[in-house]
This record gives sequence, structure tokens and C-alpha cells, in this order.
Amino acid sequence: MLIPWGDIVFYVFSLAVAFMGSYFLGKTSAKPREEDLGQIDDMPEQAPRPVRRLSKLLQDQKANNTKKIKKVVIVAHSLPVQFNREGDSGPWSVKWDDSRNWLAAMRMLQDAEEKYEVTWVGCMDASQITEDEQKDVEKELEKHNCAPVWIKFTALGDTYFRGFCKGVLWRLFHYVMPQADPDFGEKWEERWDAYQKVNRMIAEAAVRVATPHAQDAAIWVHGYGCLLVPEFVRDAMPLAKLGIFVHTPWPTTDVVRCLPERLRIINAMLSADIVGFHTYDYARHFLSACRRIAGTDFQAVAGGRLGVKTQSGRTVLVEILHLGINSTFFQGFGR
Repeated sequence: MLIPWGDIVFYVFSLAVAFMGSYFLGKTSAKPREEDLGQIDDMPEQAPRPVRRLSKLLQDQKANNTKKIKKVVIVAHSLPVQFNREGDSGPWSVKWDDSRNWLAAMRMLQDAEEKYEVTWVGCMDASQITEDEQKDVEKELEKHNCAPVWIKFTALGDTYFRGFCKGVLWRLFHYVMPQADPDFGEKWEERWDAYQKVNRMIAEAAVRVATPHAQDAAIWVHGYGCLLVPEFVRDAMPLAKLGIFVHTPWPTTDVVRCLPERLRIINAMLSADIVGFHTYDYARHFLSACRRIAGTDFQAVAGGRLGVKTQSGRTVLVEILHLGINSTFFQGFGR
């Protein structure tokens, strides 16, 4: 059966219009801006390599080109100990916090095959203790390899921890937007100043502990309460072996943009040599924030790792490190 001439003309005309439309649309459509992209398409969907234990990272001499680590300085917003006194005028005593406290559990490094010398640096409450009593407590803390940073939890410490750490960072990192806090804007400067001040105090204490062992010491910063510590440590010790591990989620870039000082925080974290996260998704979000906020890009590093090339030319490794347990203890306990 012959196709009517009119139908043939209609089909040809329709095809011509379709091809011409596709051509001109491709020519005139604007390339999407980087900040409008929903995700970084060229990032791998899977973690580039298996998770490595901290002890393996510390011994990786070829990748880091450093001397073997002998001393580890663990830095956090508080020390994993409890201090009490007998009566109103009795001597002070210090004991380790519950073994479920992951900071206290880091004593396993002292029992590891490498026998690291470990010192903890963190804040202690000075609200209800005199300066003379602080010296007595420090002597007890020294027996536990702890270096305190004394702050009053009822004043500066409250603004730092409850105000900024819990009131701002904890909420934002768990996708609770600033609109949920009516004081976010009004109290931002006060909270941010307290956060900077306490981070500087913690960093100065860490530097004092690490300086005598600068050649074979690693400073390991923990938690969202110390995100600025790497910057202050790097300023004082340019060649320090420095890492930071974030124990909370790291949100998407659109959420991080809600922080007025987002660029300062990201650059401070990039002052470390290694930035660690619990999962690959958190690390991927951090890499995205580095690109879109700080203007840095990720790259493949020797061994199949991911790294960030900073503006100064340094390469910062981004690692996925799950929080583990003292397997040796549980093996012995099971027997």
C-alpha cells in the first residue's frame, strides 16, 4: 500500500524540526555552575580502599616519609578522667572514666605491640577548685599522663560547650538548621569567640606536651569541639605530624554553608595531615565542602587514597576510619 504524499512530507518536516531544536538547544544552554550541582559526579561512589587501623597509619613510613612514631598526644575537649576529694579538706584523687568512654579506652595504644607513649590533653572544670588545689590535681593527673586545660564550666566553658559545640555544631552536623535556635544570630559572636579561645588554649597545651618529642610525636585531635586546634598547632609547630578525627556526621555542603565561619573551620581542619571520618559518605561531603567553599580539589594519592590539595600546596589525606575496640582485651576476657 502506498503512503500518501502528504504523510511523507509531515514526517520529514517533523524530523527536521526535532534535529534543529536539539542542535540549537545544545548550543545555547548554559553550563551549570559548580555551586548549583547536586553532587560531584566525578567522585567515586565507593571507598577507594579498605579501612586501615590507626596503628597501621602511624607505621606507614613510606607514605608519610617520617620517623617512626613513639609518642601520641590525644587531644579532645575534655579529659577522660574523674577527680574527687575525701571530705572537705582531704586529698584529691583521680581515676579513669568508665571504660565505655572511647577516650579512656585509647589506653590500648600503650599496650599495643609498638608501646606508644600516650598523653591526653583536654579541659577540666575550674569552677569549684582553687589554683592551689589545681596544682594538687595536676600531680595526680600526671600519673595518668593527662595534661589539663583549666576553664570554668560555669562561664567560658558553658559558652564554648553548651553554646557553640552543642548549640551550633552538634545541631548543624545532625541537620538541625539554625532556624531552630532563635539565639543563633544574636549570640553568634559570643559563642564563636569562646570557641576560638578554648581551641587556642587546648592547642597551646598540646604544643607544650609535644614539643620535647617533636621528631617522633603525633598529635591526634578528636571531635567537633576542637576543629580549630590543627590551625593553632600548625602555626606553632609547622612540621608537626597532625591528624584530626571527626566523630559526628559531616553534613552536605548546603548545610555547612549555614555556618558564618565555614571557610575558617574547613581551612583549620586542612591544617592537619590526615582528616578522618566514620563513613565514606561523611568524607565525600567534606571533600565537596572543600571544593565548593574553600576552592580546593580532591585528588588520588599513592595507595589509592583520597587527598585534598590545599592552596599552600600541601596534600591532606582524607581517611575513613571506623571506631574500634580493644580486641586483645575481649579475646582474653572470652577465654
